[in-house]
Amino acid sequence: MSRTIELLINGEPRTLTVLPHQTLLEALRNAGLTGTKRGCDKGDCGACSVLVDNKPTLSCSTLVMSVQGKRIETVEGALSDPHGRALHNALGRTGGAQCGFCTPGV
Repeated sequence: MSRTIELLINGEPRTLTVLPHQTLLEALRNAGLTGTKRGCDKGDCGACSVLVDNKPTLSCSTLVMSVQGKRIETVEGALSDPHGRALHNALGRTGGAQCGFCTPGV
């Protein structure tokens, strides 16, 4: 049975319809935020990392229901921040991104 939850994603209030067993990663990608990647799907690689109330969190192993009412920041949100943009630019200048798949977890 689906449920409606409220989150603050990248500074914007969002209402999402989710399933109780759904991960935060699945909910974010279903909401069109595809910068957060599914890597190992076990919580080992960090490609799915997001900030939940400023704490690094592995979204592939976090149930979305556990973050109801919290502040979520994804890589899309980090790019709007001057520090996040500077990190993005530095990775690009130095070739630090390689293929870029795991970059959202950096």
